Amino acid sequence: MEPKDALTILTQAALEGAAGGEILRVYQAQETLAEALRLLEERSRALEALEARHRALEARFRQLDEARGRALLLVLEAHSLLRRQA
Repeated sequence: MEPKDALTILTQAALEGAAGGEILRVYQAQETLAEALRLLEERSRALEALEARHRALEARFRQLDEARGRALLLVLEAHSLLRRQA
């Protein structure tokens, strides 16, 4: 069951049992919970985007680390060649 469906069911049940001024409170509670669900969904999407960005950055750091390692090997090889020529 989706959260929105659960909220609808709870609201209907509360309205059936509510009387007078309680009906307004049920609607206010439903609006508050609906807004909370919207915010939660927004934050969930934002978190997913951040996690994807984090994975991309980790991959890029791995690439940079590998490139740094290759560059270091080239520097060591060049140093060795220069020492042999000297």
